[in-house]
Amino acid sequence: MVLRYSNCNTCVWSDNLDLIEQTLTRIFEQEGCRRIPKPPLPQNSLPVMKTLFSLPWKITPYLWVIGLFVGNQGWTIVQTEPSELLCRRARDTIRPRLSSLAMQTGCDAFHYMVYDRTWGALLESDASGRTFASGDVDCYDIEKMKFYDELVTERTGGLDFFLLNVPEELQAVARIRINYEERKRRQEELIPLMRQSGEAGEKAESEWEKLCKSSFEIQDEALGLALLGRLHYRDYWHLYSLPYKAYAVPQQLEADGARLLYFQPSGSDREFNAEKMWSAISDKTDTDNWLHLSQW
Repeated sequence: MVLRYSNCNTCVWSDNLDLIEQTLTRIFEQEGCRRIPKPPLPQNSLPVMKTLFSLPWKITPYLWVIGLFVGNQGWTIVQTEPSELLCRRARDTIRPRLSSLAMQTGCDAFHYMVYDRTWGALLESDASGRTFASGDVDCYDIEKMKFYDELVTERTGGLDFFLLNVPEELQAVARIRINYEERKRRQEELIPLMRQSGEAGEKAESEWEKLCKSSFEIQDEALGLALLGRLHYRDYWHLYSLPYKAYAVPQQLEADGARLLYFQPSGSDREFNAEKMWSAISDKTDTDNWLHLSQW
């Protein structure tokens, strides 16, 4: 199955990377994880890079990667692989890691997720540790709808802040709404135009695709632009694979002030073995063709 627009980010209302880095390290070390240096790539890195580009989750049994990127208005963007890492509860705990992060930094935080364009959810946590989950996710029992481990208290069709008093720029994003009558009218106008050949038909098809965006998707794009601006939006908001980028463009990350943290998950081998990890996840099929397609 090919997914349409999907994205997720955690946002912490602080630009103190030292504080956030130290807090995340403490949280994961208390769970039994171990902070480690960036593992070196094997001599033949192409099979590994192919996996990191297209199947980054295959690395998570061996390695967790966290990226910290300073955004606008005093916010830090946190991306993780696994992507849901901060939304989950550690074993035998009563709150998601996002709540622990907010409490220990003394900063409000939220995680916004869009899945396959159709579904989306927001998990908010304030500095006192309170949490609130809202949105609409695919589930069998609507009355027991959960965003990972947290019960969805408010069903919404887009981004709405219920717990946090976020700045006006983010409140404006939450107020974005689709005029469905206007959308339907314009789509009807585009139908004959899309049948035309050449540039006119291509433009009509492009506009039609934009009109198919959900509220979740539209607000996610607006949120990223508000927090990062157009210069860094593509690099640090809608980032397809954090582990891949860590190895593909380390100089760019360093120049932009980004920080990457690496953790060995608890319960894995006592000694971290990079060679064993790379061997387990390597994809050796059609590497030459992949190398051509993956150029940044």
